[in-house]
Amino acid sequence: MATSLVEQYERILASDPRSRVFVDLARALLARGEARRAADTCRRGLAEHPQSIPGRVLLGRALLRSGEVEEALREFHAAADVEPGNPYALNLAAEALVEQKLAGRALPLLERAAALQPGNPRIRGWLEEARNAPANGTAKGAPEPPLPKEPAAEAAEDAPALREEGASGGVEAHAPCEADPPFESPTAREPAVPAPALAPDLDLEGAQDGERAPPAPPSLAAGAPPPLHLTPPPVPASASPAPEPPAPVGLLGELPAGASAPPAPKRVAAPDVAEAERIAEKYEHALREEMLAASPPQKAVPRHHFLVVAGAVAAALTVGGGLAYFGVRRANRVGDARVLVERARRGILRDTDGSLREASRALAEARSLDPRNARAQSLSAIAAALRWADYGDEEARSLASSLLAVPAAGEAAPVVRYLIAGSEPERSSAAAVLASIPTTPAGAAEAVAAEALTSQGEASAASLRLEAAARSSPPSLRALVALGEAANARGEPEEALAWLSAALAAHPTHPGAAIAAAEARLRLRRELGMALATLRAVEQDAGSPPRQADRLRFELALARLLAASGDRQAALERLALDALRFPREPALPLAQAEIRLVLGDCADAEGAARRSVASGGGLPAHLLLARAQACQGEYAELVRASADQDALELRVMRTEALLAMGRPRAALEEIESIERGGRMSADAAATYAVVLDAVGRPAQAKAVIDRLLAMAQPPAQAFVAAAGFALREHRTEDAEKLYRRGTAADPEFAEAHCGLGRVLLARGKGAEAASELAEAVALAPAHRDALVALGRARLLNADAAGAREAFRSALARSPKDGAILCGLAEADLADGNPAEARKSSDKALEVMPRAPESWLTAAKVALAQGDRRAAARLAERARRLSRKGPTAEEAVRLIEEARRPRG
Repeated sequence: MATSLVEQYERILASDPRSRVFVDLARALLARGEARRAADTCRRGLAEHPQSIPGRVLLGRALLRSGEVEEALREFHAAADVEPGNPYALNLAAEALVEQKLAGRALPLLERAAALQPGNPRIRGWLEEARNAPANGTAKGAPEPPLPKEPAAEAAEDAPALREEGASGGVEAHAPCEADPPFESPTAREPAVPAPALAPDLDLEGAQDGERAPPAPPSLAAGAPPPLHLTPPPVPASASPAPEPPAPVGLLGELPAGASAPPAPKRVAAPDVAEAERIAEKYEHALREEMLAASPPQKAVPRHHFLVVAGAVAAALTVGGGLAYFGVRRANRVGDARVLVERARRGILRDTDGSLREASRALAEARSLDPRNARAQSLSAIAAALRWADYGDEEARSLASSLLAVPAAGEAAPVVRYLIAGSEPERSSAAAVLASIPTTPAGAAEAVAAEALTSQGEASAASLRLEAAARSSPPSLRALVALGEAANARGEPEEALAWLSAALAAHPTHPGAAIAAAEARLRLRRELGMALATLRAVEQDAGSPPRQADRLRFELALARLLAASGDRQAALERLALDALRFPREPALPLAQAEIRLVLGDCADAEGAARRSVASGGGLPAHLLLARAQACQGEYAELVRASADQDALELRVMRTEALLAMGRPRAALEEIESIERGGRMSADAAATYAVVLDAVGRPAQAKAVIDRLLAMAQPPAQAFVAAAGFALREHRTEDAEKLYRRGTAADPEFAEAHCGLGRVLLARGKGAEAASELAEAVALAPAHRDALVALGRARLLNADAAGAREAFRSALARSPKDGAILCGLAEADLADGNPAEARKSSDKALEVMPRAPESWLTAAKVALAQGDRRAAARLAERARRLSRKGPTAEEAVRLIEEARRPRG
């Protein structure tokens, strides 16, 4: 299996030296123990893609295997410097060095990794091992690699710092930890991030082609109210990762191994409780000194009055000193409480389980220091209510309820009642009250108030409130995530990522931001490596578990990313365990069906999709069921099962199924019922053109295709349909160009790759054809035509084993397909196994007795077995059935060879 993978990757690179598949090839070579070849492959690939993190890490691994430790260290540092705030490259490099017993040499990398993710127990363990290594594990006489800059230092050099308080925006830095550290407000870089352009709706009955211009960025003038649904707040430049290879549709293709995360801005230490005590002591001492310094000068006291005066002064000092001391101590306790309350406010705005618990502890101490502090009482109630609402903490709910009875906490009552409401009517009533208040205590629950406004139908007011909270200092991470979720819901993942990247820059393991960002990246089919690394970091951070309501979303996103990385079995195993935890969730069998389809397990995918449909999976479940049925050729069942579904996507699939069943008139009726609605998507229009051609209206079909091709961004289906016309008119070169444009328009469209591969095969370009057809099969493992053509291309390339593998995969799905049986027989012949070839050719004759190809294959087998008379007879039958064309010419050649005298 490894050999065929290596050869496949090498062919792809031979046809496209700029392909990022060099990473997969290097990984496969390393797995085979060919470290030097892997290193050479990485160097060639990095010449084209110098910013490839996985390429540099793999080069480092290959160099380590070859004993070139210093070179490997340089590559590891270079990988880490591509995105200084991304711990992923650091983790991989450190792991490689630890595996090679070079923990001491990993120390600089581990220190950087630990600074970015102090809550990672694995990194902490490696760091301790590295520090205990003799002489830091440095080889004698070997020069130490240069220490890279700290991410925070680079951030400080790259952009001006923003003040902690009073800035119009800003992002707090936070590293994941098991229990969040004291809450801090460091500076952050903030270059503007424009909102993405949105694709226009297609109206084939008169819409203007082209793209919308991106919306103008919002004004940040002082005092200007935040705009509605405009550009997200500035995001650190490092939040935008280095370019990665395009991610695949759904769950296919190469997953970039280098997952990136924004660099943590410079951290400014905030005082902890002990530090607050030291500050209080210092303040008390300074106050006493000031009181003494401010005392007026005393006149000389006559000696005979000395004892009387001394006694009076002593008494006065005793009483006054005691009063002054207790006054100062009271001021210190109040000051300490204020410090703790501010720390807690920042913790609430950070919005994780760990930060809320830390906030609650700080507020409990603040209440004991200053029971009259209304802010401490209010924020305590809010923090407790959030812990109940998000994480189901019963003890926190009891505390929140009890604090409602404290008059000083009355300011928080609307928020708390909304969060701990026990019934829907109670929650609705509390939402109405909360929506009416202008602000929440210390701005700590603005995102909750916005949620209440939304539930009351005031979406615009909610958006304004969220944007104000997101631009506050420090920002509300809950508000940033809510804005990202809203953009995702509107189908604007680019805008969503701008908001969510800001949240992740402040707290790299914020669970809500990580989940929503993963969903946006899955929709965009890019930066999936970054998304997977972020979710893995969330999983390892005990202080940042997903909220109760988000746990299923977390599992689904992680499973889909695992499948996209190629670890589909691990994804399925995880989903199987999740099904025990969430037994009635339709999304789980839906994800299982999606992964099974990618694997080509069409029958299992159909079963999972049916379970999702039965449990209320809705349109996505019906679509996956239809795809699984089409994958197995169950077109009649697809039409029957989807008959009561009126969604556009299902109607297009029904149209294609009717075409495959040989019912073009019924297909036309189905697709025209969509067209009569006045609007048709570009993909549906491409299907419409194919149907028009099938019913004998080629002129109309061409007109539709021409309109599609005139669009600013034609769909890939339009190029494929146009290529079909070109082939019919024997314009092979034009067809090839159109198929290539189709693969460029949608690199994950299997039909475009299959069509291009078949054209290349017909033109005798076996190696390039095999590469395109292998891509088509990777995208659609059950694609019968792609598998058969791939087998033929491999035969042309003298790859008999690869051809047999392709034909057997196709035969497993269509065991009575004569063309596949003929191909398998020829692959066995090419591999020197005529006995196995005979079995396949006999079956082909049974299922296709009127096909000249069956007789021609049987003639080849007979000739290989030395039966010349039978070979001539079988070839003659093939000639008569085909009469003319390539098959007839091949039959004549075989007849002549069979009749040629031996020797």
